[in-house]
Amino acid sequence: MNEAKILIVEDNLVIARSIRLILEQEGYTVCSIAISHEEALEAVQKETPDIVLMDIDLKGIDGIHTAKILKEQFDLKIIYCTDAADKHTFNIAKETFPAHYITKPFSNDELLRAVAL
Repeated sequence: MNEAKILIVEDNLVIARSIRLILEQEGYTVCSIAISHEEALEAVQKETPDIVLMDIDLKGIDGIHTAKILKEQFDLKIIYCTDAADKHTFNIAKETFPAHYITKPFSNDELLRAVAL
C-alpha cells in the first residue's frame, strides 16, 4: 500500500473521478476531491494531504494561485495536472516550485510516475 494521501483539485468531476480510480487501484489514498480554490483550502485543513494534484484552470481563483497559498501555508507537494501546455503558463506555475507538471491528456503511467516521485 502506498502511504501518500492525495487531494485532487479538479473542476471536471469526470476527470477527477478517473484520477481517483487510477490512484486507488495503485493503493494510494485519495482523501478528497475539490472543485474550487475554496474547497481545496477547506479540504487541506480537514485532511492534511501529502500531495495535491492541481488543475490550473479552475473557475474563480486559478490553480496556480491556489497552489501558491497551499505551499506557503501548508508546505505541500504540488503536481500540476493541466491542459495548459503553453510556455507562459508553465513559467508562471514553475514559480510555485511544483513537484511535477503533467499535461492532459496524460497516461496512467505518467500520472503514477509523477505521484511516485
